[in-house]
Amino acid sequence: MSLQSKGADLSAFNTEVDFEQAKNDGIQFAILCAGVGGVSRHEDRLFRWHIENALRANIKVGAYWVVCAVDAQEARQEARAFLSTTAPYRKHMAYPLFCHYGYFSMEYAQKHGGSVDGEQITEVIHAFCDEVEQRGGEAGYYTNSTLVQNRLDMERLSRWKLWFAEYNGGPEYCCSIQQITDSGIVRGITGDVHIDIAYGNDPK
Repeated sequence: MSLQSKGADLSAFNTEVDFEQAKNDGIQFAILCAGVGGVSRHEDRLFRWHIENALRANIKVGAYWVVCAVDAQEARQEARAFLSTTAPYRKHMAYPLFCHYGYFSMEYAQKHGGSVDGEQITEVIHAFCDEVEQRGGEAGYYTNSTLVQNRLDMERLSRWKLWFAEYNGGPEYCCSIQQITDSGIVRGITGDVHIDIAYGNDPK
């Protein structure tokens, strides 16, 4: 893990971003929220602005989709929505298309009658990533230490890149990207910023 790149993940909550300033402050890549949900999908309102301006500043990009699926069928629907939203930009992406499954996803599933046991969450992430991969995308998934330790079947998900939230050193698990804080400071980005470290060789 000797080679490291510094990045940020951004969504509609990050309303004021100067990517040139962010790049000058050390940001080399950005993982951008493309949207949330599937059946009634919602594209992130700043996704297109974020990705076009990041690319204009020669910052490498990837994207993520916040999952609300409660089963494999819905996960595949969400993956297709993700692929549709990102289609105009995928040839310019250096980083994967990530299935974002964290506390929000768990809470949504619980409120809508879904199971949040390890087998079901693993099935949702697996179906999402598999759908992305089958349709020609490079898949990965985001999660946190609570889910990794207590719920997920990591062996079943091992063929996809892990983007792992771990704020207390680490990472505890082998991952491609580690989210190291949700309260970082980056020149050119107003407010708290999620900061990420990518490990290993430059993706492209």
